[in-house]
Amino acid sequence: MNSENYPQVIVDQQTEIEKQSSEDEKMQEKSKKQQFKEIFEQMTHIIKVLFKWSTIRVMFSHHPYCDPFEHHTYKIGKLRLCRGCLLSYPPLYATLLIFLFWPQAHAFLIADALWFDNLWWFMIGFGILALVGRLLGRYSIFIKDLSKFGRGAWAGFLVVVIISQHWGFKIGAVLIIVGGMTYLSLHRGKDMEKTCDECEWGANYDACPGWKDINDDFSTITGSHNNPPQKQDLPILYEKPKNIEEEKKESTSNNKDSN
Repeated sequence: MNSENYPQVIVDQQTEIEKQSSEDEKMQEKSKKQQFKEIFEQMTHIIKVLFKWSTIRVMFSHHPYCDPFEHHTYKIGKLRLCRGCLLSYPPLYATLLIFLFWPQAHAFLIADALWFDNLWWFMIGFGILALVGRLLGRYSIFIKDLSKFGRGAWAGFLVVVIISQHWGFKIGAVLIIVGGMTYLSLHRGKDMEKTCDECEWGANYDACPGWKDINDDFSTITGSHNNPPQKQDLPILYEKPKNIEEEKKESTSNNKDSN
């Protein structure tokens, strides 16, 4: 290489490096914009799914829309409301609001009666109602509903204990609430799993009419729709009938094999 051309080569190399660096920066900027666009589209899709009617109705019912779970909900037109929540939460909030905003009720609950405050008599009464109703609920839907109402009121009085009593009782009430909610959640999950397993759809949530809409919607969020279950994994609900020609061909083939 001539010494005269050497400076020009260096300039050309620097120009090439600057050009490549500029292209890399543009690619990074484009990649960031693409990532932001994908995140925005994903968030928009999640919001749309959360506010779809199929999602909203399950939020209110807490159960799939199918016959095996019909007795777990109250029907109001096309809407179904969770039976347990509708019976438990109103007495809980009512008990708490009455204690906080009705001075006479507040004074009555913390007043002495016989051996201890009135509050504890209500605690014992609604606690027995909730526990006995839980045990006998299998025999009557009315008893089960009464148990749910008692459970809600009992929880409300436990919150009152947390507000008004000393630390020993506060800790005890918190443990009862957390333990009770944990037990009910696990029991409810197990009960739902058993019901779905015994259903004609065999807990196949991709095909079950009660779960299909919500399952399809949330599959688009998690990406599991990109890996659908294989055909052999799905339960065989019926066998397609064969026509006469297919039966004749199959019979002829079997005869030839046996010969």
